[in-house]
Amino acid sequence: MKIAVVGGCNVDFICRPVGTVEEATSNRARIAYSPGGVGRNIAENVRQLGCEVSLLTAAGPDMLGDYLRQDLAAKGIETVCIDKASTGIYIASLDQDGLMARAFCDMSGLESITLPDLLAAGIDFSSYDGVIIDANFSSAFIAELAALLRKKKIAYALEPVSNIKAVRIKEAIDGALLLKPNRFEAQVLTGIDCENGAGAQECAALLAAQGAQNVIVSMGPEGFVWYSDLYRELIAPQSNGELVNETGAGDALFAAAFVALLKGFLPQRAAKIAARAAALTCAVDAAVSSEVGPELFKEEMEE
Repeated sequence: MKIAVVGGCNVDFICRPVGTVEEATSNRARIAYSPGGVGRNIAENVRQLGCEVSLLTAAGPDMLGDYLRQDLAAKGIETVCIDKASTGIYIASLDQDGLMARAFCDMSGLESITLPDLLAAGIDFSSYDGVIIDANFSSAFIAELAALLRKKKIAYALEPVSNIKAVRIKEAIDGALLLKPNRFEAQVLTGIDCENGAGAQECAALLAAQGAQNVIVSMGPEGFVWYSDLYRELIAPQSNGELVNETGAGDALFAAAFVALLKGFLPQRAAKIAARAAALTCAVDAAVSSEVGPELFKEEMEE
């Protein structure tokens, strides 16, 4: 199976405080850096799940860009970089429990990329079984790419990325095989309060009515809602020991769900696979867990 990920690639800097945090002053912390970006994290998960994967992104001719390209090559991820801007940077500040307190990112270079830019780089979307699109690109780009994929009858999935960027995917929702907002992005997309499971289900139903075949509304430590014609459920998170870092868990959930659907798993099976991938990711410091792999599908087949 061959999948293209059209999305962001950047260097993650994750800051975990040591002791009590005080405002307006420097605080002691443990700071780690690693390759990241929603698109890049999803691509690595897809690769670990046993698929061929191409990452279509932007990474500049700079030290951080070289670091990302070398890492992707080492992981067996084919990369097509539109070299129009400096490399993206993401900084997340966690609280003492490993949950995100606040985060900042600079992914502005991706917004200048157009569909002709990708096609000029020699991309043939007909060679892929599925395409994942994240919302780091402009609304026009996402709408045009989705229209092309619908015309070619290629399955695609949408990742809204953030509250601010979520609105960029609106014109692409109709026809998507999978859409995965978190509760805050779902509220932006629907205008419905999404603070609890009932609200998440209402948001998911509305997004499904707009044409998404499967909708996941992730709710962090409360699990996620899966909504489709065949399956509608609020799924509790799987316990995998101590929570180390939730950064990347949603990317693992999304990647596993999309690959499972492309493999022909029913939504209720795909949901279990996705929940397991998210739990494995929460148990490590990195944005992607090495424990996420094709054996997740075998476990489901053996049940």
